[in-house]
Amino acid sequence: MAARTHEETGKLNRRLVLGEVLKNRCISRTEIASNVGLNAASISRITRDLLDADLIVEQELSDPNGRRGRRFVQLAPQAEGGFIIGIGINAFRQSVTLADLENNKIAAWEATGTPLHDGPAFLDLCAQKAAELVAEHVGDPNRFFGTGIAIAGHIDKRSKKLLSAPVLGWVEEIDVEAIFARHLDGPLALETPSAAINLAEGTFGMARDYQNVVTLNCSLVTGIGLTVNGGAVGGALNASSVLSDTPYTFVPEATGPVEHFPTLEDAMSGRSFVREMLGEKAGNLKDDAELGRELMALIAQANAGDARVAASLTNLGAAYARSFAMLFSVLRPELVLLAGPLSESKDFVQALQQQLAYQTPPRLGPIQVQATEMTHIGAARWLSIRENLIFKDINLSQLLDKGGT
Repeated sequence: MAARTHEETGKLNRRLVLGEVLKNRCISRTEIASNVGLNAASISRITRDLLDADLIVEQELSDPNGRRGRRFVQLAPQAEGGFIIGIGINAFRQSVTLADLENNKIAAWEATGTPLHDGPAFLDLCAQKAAELVAEHVGDPNRFFGTGIAIAGHIDKRSKKLLSAPVLGWVEEIDVEAIFARHLDGPLALETPSAAINLAEGTFGMARDYQNVVTLNCSLVTGIGLTVNGGAVGGALNASSVLSDTPYTFVPEATGPVEHFPTLEDAMSGRSFVREMLGEKAGNLKDDAELGRELMALIAQANAGDARVAASLTNLGAAYARSFAMLFSVLRPELVLLAGPLSESKDFVQALQQQLAYQTPPRLGPIQVQATEMTHIGAARWLSIRENLIFKDINLSQLLDKGGT
């Protein structure tokens, strides 16, 4: 591998410093220097450029003893110094949101009632709505930094293509990047909801201090996001992050093609839970959107005290723990994050926690299980900030009044 040029090193260092400010939301120059391994002079020069570019702002003194000095001034994101688009799409909700550098939502378009049957047409509409939000609320086009999309389906991250989205009824391959390039400037990041939530919590949220994390998006189907040794895992093809079609059997003599086996979706999922609860009435539900509404209604019933539904959710949570215990014993996560509708059920979460504690080998130590309130929509915005500001070079010459590099 060729050595980095001076210019490349400078851009990398700038990304590191900006990343520390965006991730911590309030941090001193001294802390940044310690975290990224740069000297005080380099930190001072880079932060001055970022301040001049209006990407960060100085705040109150951080030294508890009240000593004055620039190194004790807190640095924070300049919220209105830049804007991003986040788009979350699943069977429950489809939303396009514009946010600032602190992920404060500025404006949104909700696709309530919009037909979903034509995937390319729907994504084109989302791109149009995103462009309208940017045109209306972002005065300087140079301060729009890109788009993040979290979509429930199988994706190819490298080519920015959606391979299929069964829960949305989309079976054809869709070139997502090409669609959005017709309407918006700026880079695009594409992930599944589970992977986006895992990245968001690992970069900005409750999983920041953990090296090994598993995120389960417990919805109509189950998605998984992984952080191993501090790095997100997924590869270019993220198809494995949707586990609905994974073969599932505990019968030792079972042999033959995998299509002969039941799947996780058949055995334990939000979809199988709804079918169990509704019985024959489930056959009247037209699509996954209706299944999703029934799932949310049933969870609300259980949380309000419906013993029958609560018992079924308890069984489902324990089944999840039994099924994933082997995976966890291999991955050895310190933290398991539960997202999605089922994570809003206290019965489901408690049962999963308890059963996992029973089944975890003592040598692995305890595995923390926590529910996150992060949605696929919020995660899409964090994804955009992460990928398009922290991991992409920003052309400061377009932002600095004095010019720049």
